[in-house]
Amino acid sequence: MRYTMSDKNELTMPRDTKQHSQQFKEDAVRYVKEHPDITLEQCAQNRGIHQAYVFSEIYY
Repeated sequence: MRYTMSDKNELTMPRDTKQHSQQFKEDAVRYVKEHPDITLEQCAQNRGIHQAYVFSEIYY
């Protein structure tokens, strides 16, 4: 893993963040709405994403 120096002369690790497309986000929200009988956690697991991501797209 590669570390970099921050502006404060501290070692920092790069963040691995995924940028999901708008279509991906819309599909995740649609999936949750089409499956009201299962939990957000199960919906996220079925889609292969973290439940916090699904929650944030639905409620924020």
